Amino acid sequence: MIASPVQIDPRPPQTIRLAEAGRDGPVRFSTGDGQTIDLSAFYQGQSCFITASGPSLRGMDLAALRNVVTWGTNNSWSVIRPRLWTCVDPAEKFHPYGWMDPSITKLVPVALANQQIRYRADDGQWKLSRCRVRDMPAVLFWQRGGRFEPADFLTENCVTWGNDEGVTCPCGIKGIRSVFMAVLKLAYSVGFRTVYLCGTDFRMEAGKPGYAFEQQRDRHAVSHNNRLYAAVNKRCEALLPYFEMAEFNVVNCTPDSGLKVFPYMPLADAIKEATRSYGAPMQTSGFYEPKPVARDEWGRRVDGRAG
Repeated sequence: MIASPVQIDPRPPQTIRLAEAGRDGPVRFSTGDGQTIDLSAFYQGQSCFITASGPSLRGMDLAALRNVVTWGTNNSWSVIRPRLWTCVDPAEKFHPYGWMDPSITKLVPVALANQQIRYRADDGQWKLSRCRVRDMPAVLFWQRGGRFEPADFLTENCVTWGNDEGVTCPCGIKGIRSVFMAVLKLAYSVGFRTVYLCGTDFRMEAGKPGYAFEQQRDRHAVSHNNRLYAAVNKRCEALLPYFEMAEFNVVNCTPDSGLKVFPYMPLADAIKEATRSYGAPMQTSGFYEPKPVARDEWGRRVDGRAG
């Protein structure tokens, strides 16, 4: 008897892993009371618009963005209310109105669960409230990862936002963490396969607005953020081949963005593309009328039912 030849899968190992939904399984989210949720197919194959905090966000058609799924980061929710939102820094950095808004689903690191929300007191000072992140409505938690490996980024069951302090990634970058890395991984983890970027200016200049919301930054903060943008650019470049294999498309809708890795598309074109299947007005006339019964030449129903 001749033994059957060994079947060799011609696909690269990373492609096989992506096809099998990841080495470690999907990212698991948890509620404030500890229940675990798998959202890996929740937005299966759909598109979302990430609304970052760059000053260009204010110049965009914010009214048109209300017709799509938006995913905010940090205090961009003070400019446009998103459907989904993410942060990675301490909870007190982000406006309490967003935390308390039940219409925003907030996906944040589990390390923030017991952190207090900050509010502006009657005397005008910001103070910590008794309310914690776990007490806020519509919050889901995820586990952070602190070692960036391009080949593992989409498949590991945590959300890597960069490297822990002192750790150097394969791109040669030591440390450096960013909410932008986290929101890309999260968007992929809940099923989105096309992501459009808004407000990703990825550049700061001293004396000019650094954010879409009111907030001044000194020259040290400007220098730090520009180093961060350069590092994220380099890491995104390393991620590109893995995004392509996973058919995860990232498109930049921010004019003159410092994030050069992803192709540019005007926002109006992106919204038209994203809403192709649902953007037209709904024609409801006759929607409740009974459908005509199809019959053959002998008067019998073609669906095989009697009558």
